[in-house]
Amino acid sequence: MSLLFGVIGPSSGCDGGTEARTDPLLHAVMQAEDARGHGPTGLEPLLEGIRSTDPHIQEVAVRGLGRLEDPSQIEIIATLLASPTKEVRAEAANALGQSVFNGPGDEVGAMLRAHLPGESDPEVQGVIGRTLGLLSYEHPAGLEEAETTLREMTSATAGDAPIPALLGAVMGLESLARRNRGIEFSHSTIQRLEALTAFGLPASGAEDAARVRRVSLMALVAARAATPETIQQSFVDPDPDMRRLAMAAVGREASFPGGWEALDRLLADANPRVRIQALTALGRQEQEGQRCPRLISATQDPNTQVAMEALDLLGQRCPAGADLIQILLTFIDSPEASSPDRWHRASHALTALAALSPETAFDHLQVFASHTSPFARTYGARAASIIGSQTGPTANARGPHATGAQEILETLARDPVPNVRTAAVQGLFRLRGHEMDGILRAQLT
Repeated sequence: MSLLFGVIGPSSGCDGGTEARTDPLLHAVMQAEDARGHGPTGLEPLLEGIRSTDPHIQEVAVRGLGRLEDPSQIEIIATLLASPTKEVRAEAANALGQSVFNGPGDEVGAMLRAHLPGESDPEVQGVIGRTLGLLSYEHPAGLEEAETTLREMTSATAGDAPIPALLGAVMGLESLARRNRGIEFSHSTIQRLEALTAFGLPASGAEDAARVRRVSLMALVAARAATPETIQQSFVDPDPDMRRLAMAAVGREASFPGGWEALDRLLADANPRVRIQALTALGRQEQEGQRCPRLISATQDPNTQVAMEALDLLGQRCPAGADLIQILLTFIDSPEASSPDRWHRASHALTALAALSPETAFDHLQVFASHTSPFARTYGARAASIIGSQTGPTANARGPHATGAQEILETLARDPVPNVRTAAVQGLFRLRGHEMDGILRAQLT
């Protein structure tokens, strides 16, 4: 586990500088780290590395002690919080968190909070903030103190804290809320996070500022404290990932904040990731007359991933009207359907049609089952499974389409490509259960 991921990047020298160095102690420390203390020399190289006067060796050694996830190493690791080198202090804070990964972190939390007032480096402060949020607290008081500390870390005398410290603190709050589902943030913490969802606006294209806004919103969502007003504000954020996260934050609510006007704006967003998330939100809407025309329109999106999402949702969330079936057939019968590299929309249209009109889909199934692209054949197997499961509740009631779909699946179960065989075998098992054990046994070879 690495608590530093996404906060300050790799420890200095651990990637680029190590290869050029031939220090015997550094080599021994790295070997002991890789062996997690179970090598022929045990922990001794790590302990010797801690005592080294070389900051880089100290950094690698304390990282190795943290990776043991052993609380008995806490006191040794904590000595390096006093190092004059910021990289060593940061790695020591990280290692303290790792040392209690499998147990209560109250003691480590108290150590880190005690160290914070004397810590001047924003990057080290950020690591401490992230670590405080990842600890498991045995006592409610430790959890409350962590929340208070993290909130206070977001501010400095002249305003907001420097971005490395600020980002580490909001990441800590997000982790705290996510790992402690029953937590209720104080009104002060919620207000502060709400303010940070607008950090750097309106004139902000900076990635660091956007990350602060994103994680602040994620923290509010994890704490179940994101208001419709905050979400709507995030819908118009200049950062596309902020807009995407805001839509994900809506969850499974039937009503969309801002109504159809807001959703339409996001369905037309310039960023395809945002449009995909907007389609997910659209699929949850209960008004069929509003939902399905928008899904049909999205099948024409210039981005293939967006169009495929819309096609999938059509099969799940819209009725099998004649017009919709004809739209899906337009994709299935298009020249792209037989293309080795442009099969995507047609294949998703086939699986949607299989759910809406199994008999109609069956008439087009063989084209995909014998396609030159193994990915299209995989979708053919998925469609065959859907067709077989929807044309009747029993083998006798299913009729010729179910029989034909099963025969296609049996053929695809012998396909030379493993992904195709996997989809076919899964489909056969869903249709016939352990009647297919002979085919299942054959696949074991």
